[in-house]
Amino acid sequence: EDSAQAMATASRLMQFFNLLPKLPGKHAAPMLSLAVEAIAESGLWRRGVLLPQLVGGKARWLRGFSWPQLFRFAHERLPQEMRFRLWKCSLQLCVSDPELAPFAEVPWALASIVKEAPPGAADLLREAVALGADSAALSPLLARIPPEQRDAPPPEGVPRHLLARDQAQKVERECRACLQEQGVDIASWAPADVQAPDTLPPHHRAKMQKAGAGPKKRGNEPIVPPSTWSDMVGAQATPQRQPQAQQQPPQEPQQDAKRRRCTAKTRDVDRSLPLCDAAA
Repeated sequence: EDSAQAMATASRLMQFFNLLPKLPGKHAAPMLSLAVEAIAESGLWRRGVLLPQLVGGKARWLRGFSWPQLFRFAHERLPQEMRFRLWKCSLQLCVSDPELAPFAEVPWALASIVKEAPPGAADLLREAVALGADSAALSPLLARIPPEQRDAPPPEGVPRHLLARDQAQKVERECRACLQEQGVDIASWAPADVQAPDTLPPHHRAKMQKAGAGPKKRGNEPIVPPSTWSDMVGAQATPQRQPQAQQQPPQEPQQDAKRRRCTAKTRDVDRSLPLCDAAA
């Protein structure tokens, strides 16, 4: 019953966010931006935190929604001058709760669209690190922002500065109290005391290994990916060096047509991806 209710709620929320960009006039983009900011400022973003739960006797990592998907959905539909607000509310989460924000994949959401960062995003990254956000997770993003946007000023009319952790937590408490007065029990949806897990989800470790942050498997040696979230974001934010193509020795001419066909098949197999890459 709880699962059916959660799916129904998720369906209504999806319809709501799909409707916002289609509003007539000039209100569509501001409404979409405000909706995402409200999720962050009210603490509802904690519904997007990955937490281990026991389901059917097996440990699974579950969340109410995906912050990276929501962030990308809004980022693609907002004009350049309004994307700054999305970056601001995301980095504010990294300052307000630097331990929990990675489990909502907030730094990962920024890393996925860092090349489309709006003007002023570089200053926000520097300020977030200065206010206590995870430096190892956010600093690699700064180097990937295009140079022409790295020193560009933020859009006018938008508060430029992030709040310190205690100030941001105070604003959230006031927001939750106002919602409670209106009959919205936000604490039952997303409690404010969610604790960060002690370990990383398995798919985070798998993505770290794929990104090249961990040691490669050689022979029968086990794959041991990094155990910190900062390594994963840094690996995704750092461009991987492309391997140089190895020069193939010249092939001796084949006299038999059947042997030529066999050689062609062998080359096709050599060009195919390994099984581990194809399944990733």
